[in-house]
Amino acid sequence: MVEGDGAVVKTIRLSKSLERSLEKEARNRKVSLNSLISSVLAKYEEWDRLAQRFGMMSLPADELIALLDALSEAQIEKIARQCGAGMPRAMMDFWFSRVTPEIFLKYLGLRSTYQHFVNHEVIVDTEGRFVLTARHEHGRKWSIWSCNYLAEAIRANFGVEPKFEINGNTYRLECPRLTRLEIIA
Repeated sequence: MVEGDGAVVKTIRLSKSLERSLEKEARNRKVSLNSLISSVLAKYEEWDRLAQRFGMMSLPADELIALLDALSEAQIEKIARQCGAGMPRAMMDFWFSRVTPEIFLKYLGLRSTYQHFVNHEVIVDTEGRFVLTARHEHGRKWSIWSCNYLAEAIRANFGVEPKFEINGNTYRLECPRLTRLEIIA
């Protein structure tokens, strides 16, 4: 449900097998059936419907790690920067029809929530300084990919040179005044 929207009551038809499956999942998650269905529909609204039209695909983490392990760190940096230069802007344009620092933060949040690549925290302080810290289970090469991808996205879209630190399965990315910048056309 979109924040600030009032709740509405809808009647829907489900097959018996779908109902049983959803009830079991709700019990496993320790949530109500209504809450589970609402979260599934919210994910569809916020991510799945657009991700499918954008051409995204699912890939098991083990396969992603195997692909990264086959590349050198220099190759990963190069490819991540190439992708970071254009893909985030294309996704933000497609999802939100505009690119702003605030939309970039929404973009990061959606990718983190629905792609499950990382758990991250973003802080934008009163000076507008942007700090992202992330933890994941995909190894150092995923950190190298992520930092280079995000650094290039920030550089290409906002004209800021971010700094980053990598420490195995964690990384930190920082840049000044991200929220006060004009977008580079």
